[in-house]
Amino acid sequence: MSMTRRSWIATVTGGAIGLGAAYSAFDKLIPAVITPEHIVPGIATWYATTCRQCPAGCGMLVRNREGRALKCEGLPGHPVSDGKLCVRGQASVQGAYHPERLKSPVVHSQSMGWATAIQTAGDALSKVKRGRVAVITDVQAGSMVSLITSWLDLFGADVDRYVRYEPVSLHEQVEAGAGILDRPYIPHYDMGSSDFVLSLDADFLGWWLSPVGFGRQFGQMRDLDRKGGPARLEFIGPRMSNTGAMADRRHLVAPDMAGAIGLAVARIIAGRRKGAGSDAVLAATKAFTADAVSAASGLTPSELERLADSLAKAKAPLVLGHGDLEAKAAAMLNGLLGTRCADYSRAHTLSRASTPDELAELVDDMDGGKIDAVVIAGTNPVYSASPELRFGQALSRVSTVINLANLPDETAAASTIQLPAAHPLECWGDYEAASGWHGMVQPTMMPVPDWPSDTPEAPSPGDVLIALAEAAGKDAQRAFGTEGYYGYLRTYWQEEVLELSGQEFEEAWRVSVQKGGHFKGRSARVPSLRGDLDPIPFPEGAGGTALVASPSLLLYDGREAAKPWLQELPDPLTRTVWTSTLEMNAATASSKGIARNGDVARVTTQYGQVEGPAYVWEGIADGVVVLQMGQGHRAHGDVASGVGMNAFSLLPPAAYAVAATVEATGEHTELVIPQGSDSQHDRGIVKTVARSKIGHEEEGHHGGHGGHGGRSLTMPLPEGYWPENKHDMYPPVEPVGHRWAMTIDLSKCTGCGACAVACQAENNVANVGIDEVERGHEMHWLRIDRYFEPSEDTPVLFQPMLCQHCDQAPCEPVCPVFAAVHNEEGLNAQVYNRCVGTRYCANNCPYKVRRFNWFEWEFKEPLNRQLNPDVTVRCRGVMEKCTFCIQRIREVQYRARAEDRPVRDGEVQPACVQTCPTGALVFGDLLNPEARVTEVIRHDPRAYQVLHHFNTKPGVIYLKRVIQA
Repeated sequence: MSMTRRSWIATVTGGAIGLGAAYSAFDKLIPAVITPEHIVPGIATWYATTCRQCPAGCGMLVRNREGRALKCEGLPGHPVSDGKLCVRGQASVQGAYHPERLKSPVVHSQSMGWATAIQTAGDALSKVKRGRVAVITDVQAGSMVSLITSWLDLFGADVDRYVRYEPVSLHEQVEAGAGILDRPYIPHYDMGSSDFVLSLDADFLGWWLSPVGFGRQFGQMRDLDRKGGPARLEFIGPRMSNTGAMADRRHLVAPDMAGAIGLAVARIIAGRRKGAGSDAVLAATKAFTADAVSAASGLTPSELERLADSLAKAKAPLVLGHGDLEAKAAAMLNGLLGTRCADYSRAHTLSRASTPDELAELVDDMDGGKIDAVVIAGTNPVYSASPELRFGQALSRVSTVINLANLPDETAAASTIQLPAAHPLECWGDYEAASGWHGMVQPTMMPVPDWPSDTPEAPSPGDVLIALAEAAGKDAQRAFGTEGYYGYLRTYWQEEVLELSGQEFEEAWRVSVQKGGHFKGRSARVPSLRGDLDPIPFPEGAGGTALVASPSLLLYDGREAAKPWLQELPDPLTRTVWTSTLEMNAATASSKGIARNGDVARVTTQYGQVEGPAYVWEGIADGVVVLQMGQGHRAHGDVASGVGMNAFSLLPPAAYAVAATVEATGEHTELVIPQGSDSQHDRGIVKTVARSKIGHEEEGHHGGHGGHGGRSLTMPLPEGYWPENKHDMYPPVEPVGHRWAMTIDLSKCTGCGACAVACQAENNVANVGIDEVERGHEMHWLRIDRYFEPSEDTPVLFQPMLCQHCDQAPCEPVCPVFAAVHNEEGLNAQVYNRCVGTRYCANNCPYKVRRFNWFEWEFKEPLNRQLNPDVTVRCRGVMEKCTFCIQRIREVQYRARAEDRPVRDGEVQPACVQTCPTGALVFGDLLNPEARVTEVIRHDPRAYQVLHHFNTKPGVIYLKRVIQA
């Protein structure tokens, strides 16, 4: 069955969550009298799909207006994301509208038409000897795996010719599950029900496995109202990642030592118990005595005993580990403790990624002349494979290399035939995030490139593979049972997922598309230890300086590096932009002759060498240098190429740490860091409170009143003004209808930056480039400030900072043209067409959250198609800032008015609030006494206002970060 986008949309109807994407009718003006069916100009439609920016497989909603995808958000009810989305998911639309999208095929460096290129590739495949073809993709699960297996079979190739390559495959998790628990896969972790979590270098709040899912669970862990109180988190690793920064305790140790500590703790717990499992653990950890591990790691035996006590006493403990030894320790502890928080009835799809040995075997076959053709889609091994594999050299020995991609990269440049494929937002597909969680991928927008006339609209990788088989003379209709991938997808779901036929299938299919997938429940399976554990050898250690490569929260493994939104968003911890750095602590830097940030260092391993600027801070273990993955591209477009260092060029296969030498070059480069200071300078901007002292702290009143005792808080309402209060220069203004306000829980904010990019996507906030950021011209309306503190409890503090929507705003009285005004609902509005750019408002704002347009910022074609039509694009000379997403407020108000009802609490969600994975941000109406935001502000003893002594009466209220002893 052949199904075009137009014919498919004609067969179904959409709803609040649509059942298909816009189609080519949007190429023309929409007539005012007769509009296309299912289209209401100016009214957005939301389409459910699955995010494919990383292996996590979050559910996603895409907002479509007149055929254009404008904004991505989390899909409510999805088992992974449940309505939330990370920074990379928010930026996915920028990939779809990227100015350097491949538009036409390239064969041997020559552009040509689609039909000619497909036939050329098909002719080459038809000459391949039987069995001498291979396919390399990113990790896939679902219909694409079935199709690729059948496709290989057409050419006589076995399934082992299909490699699902992930640069960060977490294969050690699978090996640990097999060797320790007899479960050869990565389980589903339920951190939300845990009361004590131990992370052995697993940055689950940054990039590890499923950051949105873990972020949601972390938010549940930190609820003060949670039964039993907030859960505790302890972190051990060589770098204080976002997870380490949010931990109640953290220990910085050399590589492998986190795993050694975990195994020593397992040995202590096993020594207190009886049974076959404990005996097996004692035999396997014979080398990991408390004294041996203490001498190697620096943790005292008493600290190891304390960790063992914490895990043993916890009702629902959970241990997570990143790295070979760490994964073994985590599996062993989870099995020994019998935790119900590691569910082995559901395997994460990353478990299906090919092993490093499988990739190495294919590389050997290519290098040995045993492969005549290879198809590569969705991955970039020329960039990310270890130099030891010599992947690029082996690839050059293959006569036909067909690359399916939508952006140029190093692997595409090394291919003989480049066939542009659709972006995941433009085409059909599916993805099983974990066993039984079948996510749907559907077209959510019309194709972006101006495809040649003979090119199918947005050809999916599946469609390209079928077309290649037909061009090679294979009977594709008989092999796949369809002429196109859409039909193959439906058949696969009918037989393998829904297991229905006839009208029942049609209805179930419609529901699955509308809901973003089909999600099956399973009964949880508690892990249990094998009785025959192999002895684990003690790690040798680097013996000197160790290089640790860590995936980036923003760029992941480099697949996101071509997106300006992510390059210009400051790194959560170093706060650098448009670069990568060599992170080390002061002692290590001094020993290498590095005196300050920006001093250029040379790092050499047996696999390669890089030079780059150092970043010196105390979040790195002694003798360790950390380089984040994702930068250092050579051929990934103008945005990514030549930026930073490639960490993969220094690593052996399937490893994250390696011995290295580090030396100063004597050169220096200034790092671009938008944040002015790492210190609060004793101003109490980010406040903390011990859990035992919540509600009992002694604070000065600073004008606090209205029933708030000694809290540093004055309600941004008329009740917050005292006639006799000499601090009030102006009389109160009675809000009409609503007084919008926001709370931010600093115990839940992990500094991930999803809110900042969501704000950028929603409000047409421009990128300015590294040179303008260096000049202080960055445009982010919302920033995440990061402060270093001389405290063991909270050495790193995060704080989202946006317009505070003060009730007595200092920016308003100094504007000579009344562009900065206070509206009747308590918002500090900015009237763009009045602003003449005096910048008096910015000078008078103590929070420094207003941005001035120094130039006409550029939105390159077709990136300008992503601009939100509900928000004005500001021009040169205009001041701008957060509006609490006023367009979203008005949309809800109009809908409530049309339905003759009040606005419901939680119905209005600014972009930052909507996406926050941990639920740290809450928005609502202070005039609604039952609103969640009202309850928190009036009754939570942690509530305070930043710079309260200025008496600006902000409408953004922060909740102090809780310290748990």
